[in-house]
Amino acid sequence: MKYFLRYKKLYRVLVSIFLLLNIEGSAQEKLLKNIISDTTYHTSLDITEISGNLLSVTYKTLPGNQSGQLQNKLWVWRASEVPWKYAPMAEQFLPKDATESGSYVIENLKIAIDTKYIVCYSVGAEVTQICTCTTLDGNTKSLEKRWVSIKLIEVNQNSISFTYETLSGYLPKTYNNWFGVWEGEASPYNLTKALAKGTPSDDSNINQGSLTNLSMDIGQTYTFIYFVGSEESQAASIIRFTMR
Repeated sequence: MKYFLRYKKLYRVLVSIFLLLNIEGSAQEKLLKNIISDTTYHTSLDITEISGNLLSVTYKTLPGNQSGQLQNKLWVWRASEVPWKYAPMAEQFLPKDATESGSYVIENLKIAIDTKYIVCYSVGAEVTQICTCTTLDGNTKSLEKRWVSIKLIEVNQNSISFTYETLSGYLPKTYNNWFGVWEGEASPYNLTKALAKGTPSDDSNINQGSLTNLSMDIGQTYTFIYFVGSEESQAASIIRFTMR
């Protein structure tokens, strides 16, 4: 009898968990029911070759970015996370003719075994404009990638709520991060007047935000952009969505 009661209790717990997960999933679906479709873009960085004194990388940034002319930059530290206040072992601007995606070789490095390295990409000349990193283990050569990401959590004709995640140790408010929404398929490299703009409320690298007092039309496409610097060209992530 006691085993029956124990299994009955376990069954009730499992049913409760199942219902909770379904309720949360249904709630999320309901919150985003006003969107027909959405597409997200972000900057990414891959290491393609490692030798004793060089790293070969490929990068993919936002559509339309002219990375060379806009002073995009590569950074390397001996660390597992970005030591924001300390000089890198190497830093290099991309060539003037570099565009939104491509490859580059960072030379004159000394890659040691049993040492962690982090390779990063910034959408401006300053370390505070880094928006993606790849961690390298000099021994196993294993890779771990992170980037600035945004996700819509609720959208209606009058407001947008979202989450954002920057890199570990990053200070969004101090580093002049901001965000905004524009009508149409807007580009951060040729922006018109925003429907609304906002800034992070604090320096937590993971948080939520919102834009209110909007007037968005059904059937219209809108563009939400997150920036890691004060300039419009320092965009890190984009979501384009169409209202239902």
